[in-house]
Amino acid sequence: MPSSMVAGGEPGTSAGGGEPGAPERAAVHDALLRELAARPGGTWVTCAGSSMEPTIRRGERVRVEACTRVRSGEVALFAALRGGYVLHRVVLVVPGTGWYVHVGDAGSGDGPGLAHVSQLVGRALVPRRRPSLAMRVAAVQRIGLAAARVTRRALRAGSQAGSQAGSQAGSQAGSQAGSQDHRA
Repeated sequence: MPSSMVAGGEPGTSAGGGEPGAPERAAVHDALLRELAARPGGTWVTCAGSSMEPTIRRGERVRVEACTRVRSGEVALFAALRGGYVLHRVVLVVPGTGWYVHVGDAGSGDGPGLAHVSQLVGRALVPRRRPSLAMRVAAVQRIGLAAARVTRRALRAGSQAGSQAGSQAGSQAGSQAGSQDHRA
């Protein structure tokens, strides 16, 4: 019988913590889970959160099979960036980017999450359901916010690099002007 792992709607629900060696254990746990999901018939995970209720209840076991992509409306298991796993329904696949917007069926929490294909562990074998219009609109808004955040970071990094280059050029020009004893 395949192994059972824990997946929750909140980061940090399994394989981690702040103690020494936690990142190494989390990496081993993730590799094991991905290997089990890739076996014929996949593996079973136990839902630790309530974000997927009523579709998947807390404590319910769900079969997960490895895959390289999921479609909108499918339930996927993602490795959370802060540790643990998230079992959510994909509400939007951003074409050509490898990004997914996901949300729990219960509609609770902070709104839609964002996950990259590299975080995808597998597809849960539960019925596919088309996301509501409201969920798809929220997903587009989430992508817009993420794009704005990335753009702001890039602009800040560019202006910091520009100001550093400008100050270096200014100090070089100033030292050259000083050596020639020119006054402005």
